[in-house]
Amino acid sequence: MPESHVTTEERLSRLRAQLSGARSSTKRDLRMRLSRGGNTLIGASLHAASRKAKGLELTALEQLLVGAMGTILAEEEITEFGRIYHEETSPEAVRELFPDTITGRSLTEGFSVEELVADFPRIGAEVAAQPNASLVRLDELAPDASLDTEEFVEALATHGGGITVVVGPQDQGARGIDGADAIYVKLSFRDFWCLRRSGEAGKDEIYWTSSAGSDNGSTKEYESPEFGSIAKGSHRQFAAHCSAPTTWSPIHYFPSGSTAAAPTLAAHDGKLYCVHRG
Repeated sequence: MPESHVTTEERLSRLRAQLSGARSSTKRDLRMRLSRGGNTLIGASLHAASRKAKGLELTALEQLLVGAMGTILAEEEITEFGRIYHEETSPEAVRELFPDTITGRSLTEGFSVEELVADFPRIGAEVAAQPNASLVRLDELAPDASLDTEEFVEALATHGGGITVVVGPQDQGARGIDGADAIYVKLSFRDFWCLRRSGEAGKDEIYWTSSAGSDNGSTKEYESPEFGSIAKGSHRQFAAHCSAPTTWSPIHYFPSGSTAAAPTLAAHDGKLYCVHRG
């Protein structure tokens, strides 16, 4: 069910069920239990809400997370989220959902950006080991071969999404292309069809994003307007001006495996690769 159609009482009830260990069969709850590492920021947000409810000083990261929650939830609801996380949870259920770096800290301990960054290797290793994460090496890919294995496609449905990282030949990563001319990329959003629904109650409300960046810090991001009432078979068109031009001037180099948000852009030896997962 789209969040805009879910009441405060329903959200709080769902949170209590998730944190109490109740075994819900909804896709949302099943997917929550598939990756503790992928839930790191969710757990950090609930921890921050608990600390805020107790009047404790938040770290910069926690302020950012609570602020993000405040864009869709009322102050009273955020406070109740924090109280439920601190007072009405099953330790076993919480440990199943969130990593030890969150569940192992007391209420008086904040969670900082530095601690999150230090945890990236563990989170990355866990996510990379999931069946919905795919690493494709162009020098090992047969002509006309599919980027996706059958197992990966199945995992996309199970997890509700996936990650594909495309890398070039291994001996090109450290060489770079300093001094290269600017590369101009224009992603034009024309139209789309809905092949299958999310599976939640009600119709889907979606939007599209793209981003790209280079080693010299040049970035460009685009977010489309929301498309509401999407069901299987829906066909929608973007406005004629919906495009995301990006200029990188110059690209120093992208290390092998560099990625950005979907569509993913990576440059290797002067060639630009684009893979869209979604």
